[in-house]
Amino acid sequence: MGEARRLHTNHYLRRQAMETFLSIHHDVITGTLSTFDRLIFKGHLSGLYPQGAFARFLNSQRVLLKDFAAYAQKTTAQLKTHAQQVAATAQRPYLYLAGASTSASGHSKEAQAHAIAERDGLTDGLICVFATVEPCLTFIVRGNRETHRLEVVREARKCLHFYFYYLDREFGFMHVRLQSWFPFTLQVYVNGRDWLARQLDQQRIAYQRYANKLTQVADLPAAQALCEKFAHRRWPRLLDAFARQVNPLLATIRRAGFGGAFWSVDQAEYATDVSFRDRASLEALLPALQELAITAFSAEDVLRFLGRKLHGNFQGEVTTSLKRRREGRRVKHTLKRNSLKLYDVLNVLRIETRLRRQQSARVPHPASPRDETGPAVAVAPDTCPNCAAGAGGQGRG
Repeated sequence: MGEARRLHTNHYLRRQAMETFLSIHHDVITGTLSTFDRLIFKGHLSGLYPQGAFARFLNSQRVLLKDFAAYAQKTTAQLKTHAQQVAATAQRPYLYLAGASTSASGHSKEAQAHAIAERDGLTDGLICVFATVEPCLTFIVRGNRETHRLEVVREARKCLHFYFYYLDREFGFMHVRLQSWFPFTLQVYVNGRDWLARQLDQQRIAYQRYANKLTQVADLPAAQALCEKFAHRRWPRLLDAFARQVNPLLATIRRAGFGGAFWSVDQAEYATDVSFRDRASLEALLPALQELAITAFSAEDVLRFLGRKLHGNFQGEVTTSLKRRREGRRVKHTLKRNSLKLYDVLNVLRIETRLRRQQSARVPHPASPRDETGPAVAVAPDTCPNCAAGAGGQGRG
């Protein structure tokens, strides 16, 4: 309770500081918009994770441990056939990517999917399916030298993954990623501002957009109300529906009594955009804001913002950098893979929090992962209650 109270107190103080800033500069600020940007959910079939659970599942399918390799090849082939059929039914390409397809390589999967959608003039539906080999955590069966018996163990390997890229009617550009080896880990990517733009279109609220930023919105209060709906929707139900589209084996696992996917947030970006009357008004404040962000925001402040305390056993490193970009200048505070950023684009000042390693941050979240009545987009580590070795229970049914 004490930890949760401290986190909520910090949140209140940050909000109070923002309201003071907006009040002082109300004559040049037209409004703010706060919502999620990039969100990546992970889905774990956690009912298979407890000690002995996967062996019991194999037994329910009448698969002996010595026959697991053949059974695994069969299920992987089923998933590959399904992915190819999904592409063929939609008359969209199924492509195998042999090399690294990341932003660092200059040929990210996301960029390639965008290029295909633009080339083919797509506005809705499946864009393409990519197949590529990537690292995974999977089950294997091997002999135990001490007991002289076969046993199931989890091991880091590489296997085929399928990326289903969509222009979804509700979410816009998104993808679902499926691991082709047990335990068929899932990943769903959506973008809050893509979703918001589509909602504004439906409600005929005018806006101007630059990349992933809405630089002008005719009705900011209505837009912020939509953002709150996005944050508090019943995500597990929606994510389960996406999972069923790409993995036909989920029904078999559920019928065998091992439940469905436990969903957690693997990566999250949340940003507040402060819209100024014009670029000149923003530029007049930028030097002071950037100087304060560098000189007055200490490492201890960064840790406190992320819900942590500076102590003698702290092993990490907090860094601060100032970078000039084509659009403007950016101040960035970094703790491991998490960051806080302040930067400008046109007439917008953005304050962005990016969480890519939730173990390094602490935020309030619902007491139970089954509770869909509270904030459903609570950031949690990419683990589930049953993922640790020897854990008991099953995942969300």
